Amino acid sequence: MSGQADTYLSFLKQELMPAINQGFRTSGYDMLAGHSLGGLFGAHVLKQSPELFDAYHLFSPSLWWDEQVLVKSISATDSSHKPYIFLSLANEQGRQKQAYDAYLDKLVAVYPDIETYDLPDEDHMTTPLLSQILAFRSQFNGWLLEFDEVVANPGVFKSHFEQLNARYGTRVKGAEWQIGQPIQQIIDVEKDPAKALVGAQIYLESYPYSPWAHKAMADALALTGDREQALGYMQKAVIAHRLFIGLASGYRCSGGQR
Repeated sequence: MSGQADTYLSFLKQELMPAINQGFRTSGYDMLAGHSLGGLFGAHVLKQSPELFDAYHLFSPSLWWDEQVLVKSISATDSSHKPYIFLSLANEQGRQKQAYDAYLDKLVAVYPDIETYDLPDEDHMTTPLLSQILAFRSQFNGWLLEFDEVVANPGVFKSHFEQLNARYGTRVKGAEWQIGQPIQQIIDVEKDPAKALVGAQIYLESYPYSPWAHKAMADALALTGDREQALGYMQKAVIAHRLFIGLASGYRCSGGQR
């Protein structure tokens, strides 16, 4: 492929990505997104070094380039690596659509789980932003954790993010409100002592320094009738809250410099 794509690919593999991984806290889950000629380059990387990235987002790729040389090079035995692949095309005709359709026909034989979107209300220059949002929504469609799921089973808060971390190489544990609000619903509305206790324990394990987690445990224990332990956790909640206020005040007094 002309345009020195292999030179740029070598730079990515041997210089840029190692420098980023060395200088920043990365997860090891890498994605490549490209539009137009950038999408053509993304398709080239997918062909030459598919294992380099875990996901490829290609928006209106210029696959017509050089008489569809890249399209013609695709074979059904290219890779055992199966990354996530998202392709989109705006309201485009002629050689752009012909090459895109020919590419899809060949690519699905190698990667049968491709996600594709047609954007009839967009043109070649307006498609990247919308496509990127659609790609993220499609790829991470299981990321959001529903409130009712946690209310029904508080344990899903931990298992949900454990599964996401295993899939994407991240180190996410979920926001505090995603466990705190459902547990309070169990305590205040359902008034289920057993479920409230389980949920409060998960909350406290996930956020051991949170005054609200200690308060949730106190409320759950009160539901069970254990007032002595409930009082103990409420006292811990007050102490944790004072520490939190002190830290926040110190941060403000220092002008945000810690």
